[in-house]
Amino acid sequence: MKFTYAVVVCVVLAGGGAASASGPRVGDLHGDDVVVTTADGTVYTEAMIDSILVGYPKSVRNAFKKIGLVWHGDRRYLTFEELAAYCAPVLWFSPDEPLLNGAAGKDIRQPTFFPFEPGADQPVVYYRIRGVQMDTDYAQETPILSDADPERRSTRIDLAQVRGIDLDYFFFYPSEEGLGAHKYDVEAVEMKLVVVWPRRHPDLGYWVTVQKITAKAHGILWYDNNLEVDRHTRFPCHLLVEEGKHASCTDKNADGHYTPAYDVNLRVNDAWGVRDVMASGSLYSGGFQAWMAKPRHPEHRVLPPLPEDSPLRSWLSVDGVYAMLGRQDYQNIYLMFSDHLHFWHAAKLVLEPKFPWEFVQMGNCGSPIETEAGWLVLSHGVGTMRKYCIGAFLLDRDDPTRVVGRLREPLITPGENEREGYVPNVVYSCGSLLHGRLLVIPYGMSDYATTFATVSLDDLLAAMA
Repeated sequence: MKFTYAVVVCVVLAGGGAASASGPRVGDLHGDDVVVTTADGTVYTEAMIDSILVGYPKSVRNAFKKIGLVWHGDRRYLTFEELAAYCAPVLWFSPDEPLLNGAAGKDIRQPTFFPFEPGADQPVVYYRIRGVQMDTDYAQETPILSDADPERRSTRIDLAQVRGIDLDYFFFYPSEEGLGAHKYDVEAVEMKLVVVWPRRHPDLGYWVTVQKITAKAHGILWYDNNLEVDRHTRFPCHLLVEEGKHASCTDKNADGHYTPAYDVNLRVNDAWGVRDVMASGSLYSGGFQAWMAKPRHPEHRVLPPLPEDSPLRSWLSVDGVYAMLGRQDYQNIYLMFSDHLHFWHAAKLVLEPKFPWEFVQMGNCGSPIETEAGWLVLSHGVGTMRKYCIGAFLLDRDDPTRVVGRLREPLITPGENEREGYVPNVVYSCGSLLHGRLLVIPYGMSDYATTFATVSLDDLLAAMA
């Protein structure tokens, strides 16, 4: 079975376009706090869920902590094709991959279709459901698999009767370059899925999580790159594709770099599957060294065709292009779009000075933070007395060119002990982070020291309403 990948590139500012999942909704998929809202409006807080999970196995507790979570909803049945799409990986190619022929972004056509298959004008990935583990405590007369078709694309899996699924992906390349070069190359990745349905609380819906990822390397078991999923693993899962050889290696935090004992954390070996130097035709050394792997760049990624209700869609794209906030005229804030990281030609004015404390100029302080209310952006403003202050505004989640909230007064102004320094009368931040419902803001004081401020996210959003 196969599906074609959507060849779009990841963005600096992502968002929008994804439909809401049916049934229960999960808030803040990448945060530490879990809040589930069911279809009838019932809200489960983290404390409530902790009490519910007493007595459940670890796999269930991990699902509710969003560890490896790829889908959550109230649909009892998923087709093979839907399941494969929800779990499909992001592929990172080396910038010097021979089969790319210099292509980037939407021009990438690898991996491709088998020679005996009909052609496709975008990357192709094959998948199979290798095995399904039944829940022996919940036997029913209805079959686990139903509505089977010859290609098994629309075959449905009854999630109520399943506790585990073995899902494989296959990637075909016309040739393998470098050491041991040959025609035709097939690589594979295996995933172990855990399906959770807390029967004592059926209104919490069904949960599909990834427990383990095995990226195959050169067909030898010892060379496999195994990642046991934990709370730091980023999803959709990311795979580094070895230059010329095309073996796979897991990239746990999706940074495009291989970190030994981190990106592969189970039965760590000598990092086969990410030795890009083998494309030159030489092995060089039996043991892995950092210089053997090249860093990956966002423009050489191929992204999966995540369904519209996937909880992982929100960070992938704004209409399939990069987006970036900037101050192109040294006075106003713009949102720029591009299909290439190094060229930014299109820009739209988003925000301009309005209040006295920002009247001279303004700009963004770091990257946006996604919240349920929109994209939260910290800003800096310069007033007529040349005092730098920190403010905040909110962009629409689906259309980030639209401002939906803005502080009338500064969030942070220079205090008495913050006005003297190399550049006096200045507070400035390069970004913030969200810890639960608390926004943590590191900022500089007149270019001589740094400190931290915190503010309740709920209070900040209310002030911008």
